[in-house]
Amino acid sequence: RDLPEMSDELWLWRPDPEANHISLTMWHLARIMDWLMNRALRDGTAADEFWHRSGWAEKTGYDPTGLGWYGMGILSGYTLEQAAAVPILTPAEMLTYIDESHADLKQYLRALPPNSMDAMAPGMPDKRTIYFWCQLSLVDLIHHWGEAVAIRAMWERTQSNAAK
Repeated sequence: RDLPEMSDELWLWRPDPEANHISLTMWHLARIMDWLMNRALRDGTAADEFWHRSGWAEKTGYDPTGLGWYGMGILSGYTLEQAAAVPILTPAEMLTYIDESHADLKQYLRALPPNSMDAMAPGMPDKRTIYFWCQLSLVDLIHHWGEAVAIRAMWERTQSNAAK
């Protein structure tokens, strides 16, 4: 919840030219939840994703549909050029997108009947279970949250070293 407290410099700082900045990492996290809920679990279309329904695609002029791994548009499998095209949201905007994606996913999972996590995720071509996709997504979210924390720590060290 401390994203709004970040400076613009930290929000967009990269440890090296091919690394993600925190903004891109957070966009990836929000996209994972948005895609998981609206495509994998509900077998919806791109129009069903919050990125489209809530007007983010229109506001930013960016449509990730069909890009990357499985065409998910979640950053995985993007080229460096495709990653550079992802729009920069402010930390407050990012929290809005994260919150709406997370709230919908949480509501869906809480409403599942007992033992339904073993059902196949209807929106995936390989027909793995809801549990598999939720577990894979959760592990990815944890890894990338750690990535953002590490980027912040590296940035703080560079600031401290520059002040010496």
